[in-house]
Amino acid sequence: MCVSVDSTAFQYNFCSLLAAKSSIMRQRFEQQMSLRTVAISEVKFPLKSRDELPPVLMALQYIFVTPELNKKVFELLEKKIGSGKKKT
Repeated sequence: MCVSVDSTAFQYNFCSLLAAKSSIMRQRFEQQMSLRTVAISEVKFPLKSRDELPPVLMALQYIFVTPELNKKVFELLEKKIGSGKKKT
């Protein structure tokens, strides 16, 4: 299955992730899908592009959809970024 993603849909998806409603300031991505949202696992990237961004995005996609890697990466980030700070 091939999914084409336009910049408007990507921008909407990204903005909806940023506007997540919670009292905790630093939180992981919400897994709840909304209308007009393409699942990150279904996004296809061009393989024949000479651009440097598709391989980086594919790696981030793999980390996002692999629970063990996702958990470990976020633990490392939280440890590095949140060390010595209040969790507000």
